[in-house]
Amino acid sequence: ARGVVDQFDAVQLSCNVDVACAQADPWRTQVDSVVAYAANGFLTCSGAVVNNTAEDQTPYILTAWHCLNGGAGTNFNSVIVSFNYQNSACRAPGSGASGGPGDGSFSQQTMTGAILRMSHNESDTLLFEMQDPIPASFGAAYIGWNRSGAVPGPGVGIHHPGVEEKRIS
Repeated sequence: ARGVVDQFDAVQLSCNVDVACAQADPWRTQVDSVVAYAANGFLTCSGAVVNNTAEDQTPYILTAWHCLNGGAGTNFNSVIVSFNYQNSACRAPGSGASGGPGDGSFSQQTMTGAILRMSHNESDTLLFEMQDPIPASFGAAYIGWNRSGAVPGPGVGIHHPGVEEKRIS
C-alpha cells in the first residue's frame, strides 16, 4: 500500500483528517462502514458496507463505477476488502506526518472473493457482494439510507485517499 501515496501530492493527503481524530466522532458509524479494497492485484478504491431493505447484513460493498471500470476485466474472485485500515492515533491535520503513510495495516482484517451485483456508469455506482459474511469481530457498520424526506445535516467524505489509511474530510 505504501507506494500508492507517491501518486498523490502529500499536501493533498495532509488536509484529510485521520479517523482517530475527534473530528470524526459524530460519524463513527459511517467510519466503521468504510473499507478499502484491491482487485486484480492492485490497490483500487474505497467503498462502504451497505445494508439492504431486509436489513439482513448481506455483505454488500458500494463503490464507484470508475474504480473498476464497471467491472469490465475485473476478476471478482481476486477482490480483497480491508476493514479498519486506519491510523491508531490522530496526526495533526496539515502536518507532514498527516500527509504520509501511517501505522494502519491493509492486510490485518481482510476478506477475499466477491460477486458483481450491479454496475451503473451514469450514476458512477457499482455494488458487489462478498462471498462470505463479514466477521462480527471486524465491527463493520452496515449503513443505509433514509426515505423520510427530512433534510439531512452536513455531509462529510470518509475514504482512503490514495488507498492509504482511512480519513475524513
